[in-house]
Amino acid sequence: MPEAARVVARILAQQDLQALGPAWDRLAANAIEENPFYSRPYIRAGLEHLGESGTRILCAFRCEASGAERLVGLLPLQRTWFRYGLPWAVELGAQNLFQPSGTPLIDRDHAAATLDALLSARAGLSGLAGRVLLPNIRVNGPVASLARNRAAATGSRAEFVGSLARPVLRRSDETSEAYLARSVAPKRLRELRRTQRRLSEQGSVAYRHATEPNEVRAALEDFLRIEQSGWKGEAGTAFLSQPGTAAFARAAFGGQVGGAPIASADVLSLDGKAIAVSLNLQTGRTSFAIKCAYDESLRRFSPGLVLELLVIEHLFASRFADEMDSCVTQAGHVIQDLWDGTVETGTLAFSAPGAPFGFTLAGLDLAGAERNRLRLRSEAKARYLAARETVRGMQALLKGGEDARAAMARRQLGATSRKAMVTFNTAQPNGELAALLAAMV
Repeated sequence: MPEAARVVARILAQQDLQALGPAWDRLAANAIEENPFYSRPYIRAGLEHLGESGTRILCAFRCEASGAERLVGLLPLQRTWFRYGLPWAVELGAQNLFQPSGTPLIDRDHAAATLDALLSARAGLSGLAGRVLLPNIRVNGPVASLARNRAAATGSRAEFVGSLARPVLRRSDETSEAYLARSVAPKRLRELRRTQRRLSEQGSVAYRHATEPNEVRAALEDFLRIEQSGWKGEAGTAFLSQPGTAAFARAAFGGQVGGAPIASADVLSLDGKAIAVSLNLQTGRTSFAIKCAYDESLRRFSPGLVLELLVIEHLFASRFADEMDSCVTQAGHVIQDLWDGTVETGTLAFSAPGAPFGFTLAGLDLAGAERNRLRLRSEAKARYLAARETVRGMQALLKGGEDARAAMARRQLGATSRKAMVTFNTAQPNGELAALLAAMV
């Protein structure tokens, strides 16, 4: 009997996930492609604290000769009824604001049979749509290559819609000094070193890479404090802004597998107080840099960039990973000035045999639709940040008296600024902007 026939797929209810226990951990460690965001602690944190009641877990089990079943595949899915302007049922690789990868966990020892089971399950299991979108997949990674091959063999379709060059940092045998001299523009590197010296003049600066459970928990609390004090706290999007996201952060980044933390943290401190923290999830030899926050009151000393510089030096000196993944899902991230590598990521679209229209419809450019969706999201964030700076400028000038207020009204209340301010005010439930505008008219 062919191997594929001995792998079966089932949808597990959320209450049944606890029974997977260490089997889930073994699958994550033996996956053909690493994805710590589908690890047991991370997924359970989302299910328990982010209200992801619509998430279903599609699992593949290999039937062993002894009659036992071995977990060989896992893919969390969420249903959407509207995508790319069309009313069609689509299964999305489960994602929230804190999941930058939709790569399924597939056992490397039974990869082809596992993926075949997951592909065929969409057509054979009740309640699953015939179309699946897996966001933020490495275009040339093991899962994507296998998916293209198996889709062709089974009559399914697998194609990428949209793409992004995601920055990565690959460690080599050279020193960090040699890497920085080769990869960072000389003027940029001189500016960073000068900023680093200016920061050291403010007090005692220290860096540490936290890996022990107590150290990671302490660093996580520092991160939460710093993030809440900045623009995300103002916008209500910091972890501590909502009880659910705060609980998620502590469960996800404070989780353990086999007694070892799933997260590490890089911490920059000034006179013993953390001023910048980067959170990482590591699996195998890859470290995923998922979150970073810095003390915005020290913005002129660029503590976030100084921390990134020290992380590079630590990576080359300690060899704690072979590669660091930036986890970015939008173009233009500042880290691309320091990391010289990239991987192409995109949304992998599957359509099962016989699915009405699949992902192809006359005149519909899916790749263009995905690019447009990502562009609009990036522009919305840029408008918000621009509006935030506008409000800060308004606050400063309003303190200067009536003349400053009048000048500000003339300069800032153009059509473009008005549009950005509406975006900002929508994100600010406290109505701060509305109050400022009211004070100026």
